[in-house]
Amino acid sequence: MSEHLQQAKERYRLAEEGARESLELAADDLRFASGDQWPAEVKRQREAEGRPCLTINLLPKYIRQITGDARQNKPAIKVRPTKDATEDTAKVFEGLIRNIEDQSRASNIYVTALSQTATCSMGHWQVCTDYADDSSFEQDIFIKRIDSPMSVIWDANAKELDRSDAMYCFVVERITKEAFEAKYPDKAPQNWDDPVYRESAGGWFEQDKIRVAAYWEKRPIKKYIAQIDDGQVIDVTDFKDNINELQGNERIVNIKTVDSFEIYRSLLDGVSELEKPKKWAGSIIPIVSVFGPEEFLENRSRFVSLIRYAKDSQRMYNYWTTQITEKIALAPKVPYVGTSKMFSSHKKLWEKANTANLAFLPYTPDPDAPGMRPQREQPAPLNVAEIEQRNQAADDIKNTTGLYDAAVGNRSNETSGRAILARAREGDTATFEWIDNLAVAIEHTGYILLDLIPKIYDTPRIVRILGEDSSVKEVPINQVFQSESGEILAHDMTTGKYDLTITVGPSFATQKMEAAASMIDFVRAVPGAAEVSSDLLARNMDWPGADEIADRLKRTIPPEIIGDNESPEAQEAQQAAMAEQQEALDLQKRDAEAEIESKEAKTYKDVQDGQAQEIENEITLNML
Repeated sequence: MSEHLQQAKERYRLAEEGARESLELAADDLRFASGDQWPAEVKRQREAEGRPCLTINLLPKYIRQITGDARQNKPAIKVRPTKDATEDTAKVFEGLIRNIEDQSRASNIYVTALSQTATCSMGHWQVCTDYADDSSFEQDIFIKRIDSPMSVIWDANAKELDRSDAMYCFVVERITKEAFEAKYPDKAPQNWDDPVYRESAGGWFEQDKIRVAAYWEKRPIKKYIAQIDDGQVIDVTDFKDNINELQGNERIVNIKTVDSFEIYRSLLDGVSELEKPKKWAGSIIPIVSVFGPEEFLENRSRFVSLIRYAKDSQRMYNYWTTQITEKIALAPKVPYVGTSKMFSSHKKLWEKANTANLAFLPYTPDPDAPGMRPQREQPAPLNVAEIEQRNQAADDIKNTTGLYDAAVGNRSNETSGRAILARAREGDTATFEWIDNLAVAIEHTGYILLDLIPKIYDTPRIVRILGEDSSVKEVPINQVFQSESGEILAHDMTTGKYDLTITVGPSFATQKMEAAASMIDFVRAVPGAAEVSSDLLARNMDWPGADEIADRLKRTIPPEIIGDNESPEAQEAQQAAMAEQQEALDLQKRDAEAEIESKEAKTYKDVQDGQAQEIENEITLNML
């Protein structure tokens, strides 16, 4: 066994020990949510006696309430420029991230992970790269789901909610023996040992599959960066062995070391490395986890699912429902009571009384019991307390989840609209922590993408970006080009620094619908407003041709209302400013075209970093 595999197995042992309690509780939550809700011993005893064990699973609707809130209030990534970055390029980053999410169907991946989190306290997805198509060497970035919520094991020392401080991570995958042998024909199938699956899974997970582990690890490195006399900063790590000569260069102002990481991925089974460690393009482990609320017990913490503390209430609901159903089901089988003489002449008919739908039942009067005839015994009456207990169990589920009737769309005892909305808001407050944790995970995804995009999209190419309204646009990157407005741009994805923020709220389409509804209400209250705002109302409508109608309506509104009738002096000043701007743009365009011709269509990055490249070349020559 290699040293690398030994280190991985030891790290997995430590990580699994730290996460074992959460994983075992998660496995029990999954079983329970799927309908395995009766204690095993009670179920065996009742089945042996021929008694029913009904399961009326009320929990999925509460889980769907959380996922429904997430679908209506989608976290969105907003990119902001910081150092040596432009607002225009930040918009390209943002639009490219939207396109990555759109092409990956990330909204479904996010909601699936959140549903797993509500069910068993954890869910995951991953960021990966692949070739754009079979005829290209260009790569694209994708987001992919991790189907099993229990397959990701993090560094036990990681404390951050997004696990950004983790030094390693394991993703355990289960594949069939046939698939294993087809992919690794020279390897004998050997399971990656996993105590949670081996000891506590209880047959819940497939036992006929091979488990392999993708091992992600951070390896600390030292980077050397140098500042040159024109203010630019260049990476000189490749020349670290000749640092003294670098410091003596007259154009280098300062050199310092920076702590950084390289990410490696390998694939392991129980005894060998199926795939050797391979360097990942980014500097962040591309695995993202969504966790439920965190609770602390003594010197440890664990994550909680939505249903964990509702399980006892659900069990009681099942029990009392079964008890009531059992009594009702037995009621028609209550026997007839009479003397032996009454049944003796028609015994075969009376024996079928509880199983056949007979039109009549004859009997023989008994002279020893004048005036009597066969009659059923009264069935055992339903106990009102049993019904109350079942209803109380249903209320206890609401109390433990924090989601009441108004929150899940059921009729409740609130009568006024204000009271219904207030109770619905209580449900939103109860579920907000789940949506907030999803936003934390999506924010971490955004940082992974910001880190990865400059490494993957680092050559001149045309990329597809999406606007907030899902409008599609193709934009050149890493090259000089002229925009539709005549502006000379060069979206260099490899320079500058960006950060991001997350907004949580209705989607753009929902915002348009809400805006249109509010405008209609306003126009009804102030009829005269329609004459000056009809174009805005039409533009927020969601039907074909709305924008064209808005443009036509705008032309019918007097210019002084829109603000187009500026004074002659203002118009003259504006025209002069526009002419001056156009002249500057024309000059800039001519200069850019001259540069492109003289440099034989070099990219903007080559031009921007020309001086830095000259210094690196000079340093290289000095080193030789």
